[in-house]
Amino acid sequence: MRIALLRFQSYRRSLHGKFILILIGLASLLALLASLVVVRLTFVKASESTKTTLEAMLSAIEKSTAVGVYAEDQVLLLELIKGVARDPNVARVWVEDSAGKVLAASPPDGGQPAPPPGSVEASLLVSRRLVSPFDGGEELGHLLAQGSLPQVVQEANLLARWLGVAQATLITLLALLLNHVVLVMLSRPMMRLSRKLSTIAPGSGQRLSVEKRHRNDEVGTVVSAVNGLLTATETALQGERQMRAEIAAMEAQYRQIFNHTSAGIFVLTPSGRLINCNPTVLRLMNADGAEPSAPPSEDFVQALFADPEQVRRMIAEAGALSQTVAADLALRNTRSKDGEPRWVHCLISVQPASAELAEGMVEGVNYDVTQRKSEETAASHQAQHDGLTGLKNRVGVVAALDHMLQQAQASGHAVTLLFLDLDGFKKVNDELGHEAGDAVMVECAKRMRGVLRRSSDIAGRVGGDELVLLLDRVDAEAPMVQALAQNLLRVISEPIALRDGRTAQVGASIGLASYPRHALHRAALFNAADTAMYEVKRHGKNAWRVAESLSQA
Repeated sequence: MRIALLRFQSYRRSLHGKFILILIGLASLLALLASLVVVRLTFVKASESTKTTLEAMLSAIEKSTAVGVYAEDQVLLLELIKGVARDPNVARVWVEDSAGKVLAASPPDGGQPAPPPGSVEASLLVSRRLVSPFDGGEELGHLLAQGSLPQVVQEANLLARWLGVAQATLITLLALLLNHVVLVMLSRPMMRLSRKLSTIAPGSGQRLSVEKRHRNDEVGTVVSAVNGLLTATETALQGERQMRAEIAAMEAQYRQIFNHTSAGIFVLTPSGRLINCNPTVLRLMNADGAEPSAPPSEDFVQALFADPEQVRRMIAEAGALSQTVAADLALRNTRSKDGEPRWVHCLISVQPASAELAEGMVEGVNYDVTQRKSEETAASHQAQHDGLTGLKNRVGVVAALDHMLQQAQASGHAVTLLFLDLDGFKKVNDELGHEAGDAVMVECAKRMRGVLRRSSDIAGRVGGDELVLLLDRVDAEAPMVQALAQNLLRVISEPIALRDGRTAQVGASIGLASYPRHALHRAALFNAADTAMYEVKRHGKNAWRVAESLSQA
């Protein structure tokens, strides 16, 4: 027992023992802080998810609810809000008229007053303004939905539990890894060195002093061993030879790291001539992963990078600022195993000319980031495209239209928006099922893409059965646009064959509006096209109509 206690005290006084105690304390503190952050973030994330779900459901029934309020159809209102209330994320749903009177609610007592501002329940309240289907300026009331706080808490707890497990695992693995690194790279090598040096016979009166605070740790052990080495003057030559052997071993180790690291390392002259590079750079240069026979000695930048001018600008900037410059760069004529363009994160630094370097030197390090770039591209595509049809979703349509309008404002050309609402789509869903409705929507999207004439034209889906076309540099009054609208009516109204042998058929009501003839900004352009589309519906559907110009309005 006493021997074990003495060993523990000795270990505690060592640098490694001190490091372990500090590591345990920091890991515990980090775990505590991270837990507090995780609990808060998971609740916020669950609240945002619930609100997003509520907003999507209210958006889906907003226009139908407005029709029900306008027509004073109590049965329709109850049917619509009961459908929303079935979702577990919904605590209550109700409809108010413009005076604040509850017209319909689910559950029946769900039309209670809104929760007080600043409360947790208020953060889960979603409201939609209801306007007349025939007059966008006439307010009919509001459609409101209250998120379920117990559901949010349940989702937050579940997410926090999983994040907590992942966090604890990560912190534990990190602590073990750091402990292993320190043990391997510091403690054991130093003890081996001290044991080796302590075997050298003393012979000199010179001694190194050691501070009191290092007397019982690894530093004191090394100093004691060095003191023993200093006494061995007769072994000076042997010590010099040993030092040279150690330097050679270190050089071999660094060469091993240089040759086998996953990072591509290259050294150039300021003019771009290759001085040296490791095999990783050569593998990056070859599309199939095999090493080429020899790297290009002249204009290495031109041979490796798809945009060599950007790299040359980075070299100039690094030299001017005397600091490292980094960027993601595409490689020339190289692709990953999946056929994707290969990308690297490149760090460039410049060593100026000096007595040791007559003309200076450019150092570069490449890290393969092809997978990250591919994931970023996929995430960007998913964020702006509809999952069912592959068309641009509302976010993608708004971004594309804003870009077109910005260019149009600078150059003075026109931008046209075609707003389509599928006639009879609800009937397909009700009579043939939602699977048939999805098939019809996919086919309509395909036919829509088929009528586009230019790569700059964009098709999108902004609602359940609402589709749009964005036409750049063309006015709604142009014969080409009106011919396209007529062609669109024709192809959409053609029968659609379903998998089970049945057929479905829908039509379309299309409203056309242009910048700057009918509107001067995005919201007004959408409103003008939407108004024109509703005029089509009022006069029999399955037709197209151009909005009234600003001068006529």
